[in-house]
Amino acid sequence: MGPLYENWQLGTAQYSVGLCFPGQEMIPESHDSDEDDMYLFDMSMQQPLDLGPNYQFTNELTMFTLRKFIPEILLRIGPHRGARSSTKSKKGSRTHERTMNLGATSLPPMQNYLACPFYVRNPEKYLSCLTRSSLREIKELKQHLWNAHQLPRYCPTCREIFTTSRECDTHVRRRSCSIQDIPRPEGITIEQMQQLARRTDTRVSDRQQWKSLWAIVFPGTDLREVDYSSRAVELVVCLFRDYWSINGEKVMNDFLGKNRRACELVDEERSFTPLYAAVLHQTIDSLVEYFRHEDYNGMFGKAERILASLRHRD
Repeated sequence: MGPLYENWQLGTAQYSVGLCFPGQEMIPESHDSDEDDMYLFDMSMQQPLDLGPNYQFTNELTMFTLRKFIPEILLRIGPHRGARSSTKSKKGSRTHERTMNLGATSLPPMQNYLACPFYVRNPEKYLSCLTRSSLREIKELKQHLWNAHQLPRYCPTCREIFTTSRECDTHVRRRSCSIQDIPRPEGITIEQMQQLARRTDTRVSDRQQWKSLWAIVFPGTDLREVDYSSRAVELVVCLFRDYWSINGEKVMNDFLGKNRRACELVDEERSFTPLYAAVLHQTIDSLVEYFRHEDYNGMFGKAERILASLRHRD
């Protein structure tokens, strides 16, 4: 995806990271439209399940998960972490490229994830798009944009934001506010939604479709103008989501097998499912806290220090 794309060669396969990230699952939909994707904007995001009052051991399970996962980072990047690293500049943009040839580990090949354009433009403000949104297909990204980034109701004069159209209309009709020199709230308008809903030729790659969505969401903003530094956090989150999708249930069962009290509380599937999601999110939050300000060159050392600290707590 242009100058922001990162290429990592792990073993014999090459995986694309950078504008590809993972989080929150979509509610499956059985119907489709032959003309456009408007039906996506009538679908709601799946709400998190309630853990209830009895999961005081969630933090302990998260630490257990981190102790299992951090060694996988070391296995991934350790053998040839200095194999090749280059940074190229062109017209103010940055391209970061790293190639690593690693042996096989218990981690499955990373799956591609699509980054939210709002996160790419402002990672600090829209961090939840990385931590809570799992976007593997263009349709999922379109749905996320409407559900998570719909333009809020606001007064065009004073820029106050309202929760309902009625409140906003009442405020505007009163004409009692004054002009405020503050930016208009960010968000997807109805017109942009209609543009997003247009179907793209299936022969067009996801990369090109993503660029088209960027042009709709941020018209006139060149991707090359976005300063996207070579941070480790997106890669780490990608790795963990794929690790958890394969090993999550086993990790939880291992923990429950060693903790009789916890096992007694999680005695049925409806208790296991929200706990599984909670540990996923809480572990991602911890990883983001650890690696948020690290670049690729500092990943290995950081992972070593984290693992040593976690083991010291045992």
